[in-house]
Amino acid sequence: MDHWKLTVPIKGQGKGPLEISPKDLVAGFELEPYFLRGTELVFRCPVEGYTTSASSYPRSELRERVDPKSDKKNWDGHGRYILSASCQVVAFPPKKPHIIVGQIHGYKSQPLVKLRWTNGELQALVKDKPSSNKETKYFFGRVGGQFFNYQIKVNKGILELTVNGKTVTHAFFVRNGSETGWRKERFYFKAGAYVNSNLNYDSKGSYGEVHFKALKVVNPDY
Repeated sequence: MDHWKLTVPIKGQGKGPLEISPKDLVAGFELEPYFLRGTELVFRCPVEGYTTSASSYPRSELRERVDPKSDKKNWDGHGRYILSASCQVVAFPPKKPHIIVGQIHGYKSQPLVKLRWTNGELQALVKDKPSSNKETKYFFGRVGGQFFNYQIKVNKGILELTVNGKTVTHAFFVRNGSETGWRKERFYFKAGAYVNSNLNYDSKGSYGEVHFKALKVVNPDY
């Protein structure tokens, strides 16, 4: 927990949602029902939850911090960086059952990749360019409400995605012979329950909940 901060879907002291520092997470922070810890990390996010300024959807989600005291230090796609996890989706909004359980996010742009659980199916959405909304989709099949293992790996401009032993690769610096714009971007990992629904789609009281029994980042090229 010393290299993560937590966002929970309630109002913080400023304009945004409540954020919990790595120091407080190391000290054992919990907040029922949004974030619980024990043999598993439990992330719960109601559709009426408070959102960040960059999204209309709420989240109970960890954000990687290379420097525990600041968001400003992040890694680039030229090295080797790995997020590994084992998790299960135990609840989801019924009308828009989309929950992102892992991401690589650009520091000054959009997510490079989102691993999304959709009504029991898993898919990865890879943004082709930071300046575009066009995405390449990779499908990993049905996991339902069972635990599944995933790994999101960057290795010198190559994205490698593995779910339950199935692996796909995606070159993100250059696509179809052209630069994508990702080469100069800085990145960080995210993991938890980012619910892609709100009160425009689902009724009050609907929520997503994800349990993690393993979560690890390996960044040998910091």
